[in-house]
Amino acid sequence: MKNTVSNNKRIILIIDDDCAFQLLLHKRLEASGYECFHAISIQSGINVLENIKPELILLDIVFEGDTYDASDFLKLVRNHILTQKEVPPILIISSVHDKEVVSNLLSNGASAYIGKPYEPAALLSIIKEYVRKMPDKIDSKKVASPEQKNRIAS
Repeated sequence: MKNTVSNNKRIILIIDDDCAFQLLLHKRLEASGYECFHAISIQSGINVLENIKPELILLDIVFEGDTYDASDFLKLVRNHILTQKEVPPILIISSVHDKEVVSNLLSNGASAYIGKPYEPAALLSIIKEYVRKMPDKIDSKKVASPEQKNRIAS
């Protein structure tokens, strides 16, 4: 899967049906150097994943009027959409504070849970920690130096 983004910024996919929340989060993340993509439903999130490979996904739990929820997304992504090697960390960010629901999501592949409302600095810190653990993005335009070419050829 290839990213359609040509810059070297880390990519974050925000899947949340609250457009105002998405915009606020987008501005904060962009100001911190991230490239953001948005989806307002589980299905639109899956559609975005067909075109980009984010380093991190921020996922709400409940989507008004959608037949899918966060649990469905986790199952679809891990079992059908991406291979295990391609699945980035998925952080649940939601105002749902039900311990059983959160525990179920964490058991089904979510990396962490962050409750709304959240402290912006704390959220950015958590995001940076997860993105830091991801391998560096490959710059397809980078050309190997003569020394690197010799090491590769050896």
